[in-house]
Amino acid sequence: MFCEKVEKFLVTMNKRVLAIVVTGGILASGLAFAGAVGAQTTGSSIAAAKPSMRVVIGPAGNANLEGTISSVSGSTLNVASWGGTWSVDTSSAKLVRRFGGTSSLSEFQTGDSVAVTGTALTSGWVITAKQVRDNSIQVKNAAFSGTISNLSGSSFTLTTTSRGAVSVTVNSDAKVYVDGKVSSVSALANGMRATISGVWDRNQSTVNASRVSARSVKSTGGTTGGTSTGTSGTTSR
Repeated sequence: MFCEKVEKFLVTMNKRVLAIVVTGGILASGLAFAGAVGAQTTGSSIAAAKPSMRVVIGPAGNANLEGTISSVSGSTLNVASWGGTWSVDTSSAKLVRRFGGTSSLSEFQTGDSVAVTGTALTSGWVITAKQVRDNSIQVKNAAFSGTISNLSGSSFTLTTTSRGAVSVTVNSDAKVYVDGKVSSVSALANGMRATISGVWDRNQSTVNASRVSARSVKSTGGTTGGTSTGTSGTTSR
């Protein structure tokens, strides 16, 4: 009976190439589908790592999915993974960042690498998620230093040495300092050197800044002078 259900599920999923290994222990451990298409990280560059694509579904429908977000629509993530694109319902899911910090869908972006745990439906490529981990986003403290350009409202480009151009959006409740004094986003200007910290999306090269410390163009010295440091700092969550 179980094998018949598995066969029906596989037909529904309409896979092009399927490998089924049936052993004495498969009834206890579930049926695993794994696409070994995710490449291992080579060298020291995190950015060079290719996202993992993996799907594991147990006999009770418990599912583990790893892939890349192809689009975000309301509370639904479309995740490209082994075999095709999966629809992930996050309406009741816990959303976390790479190191477990609490996240929200507003931080999730197309191209981010995610790991999903939840329940797969018996028809279609749909998973009701219990937890979604976005492995592309994390919090960095004093992570980026560089020069401000393309300033528009609360957004700007920060040009760093090791990470190049980073797109920055300053949170509405962010702490902003100019020349060592408490200030606001409106006091920032192109050409200022700044150090920022906040939520970093390493795939998209974006930061939602919770703190900005800038120094005016004519001012000298201070913590933001000198060569930009890129991504020095510590990961907090």
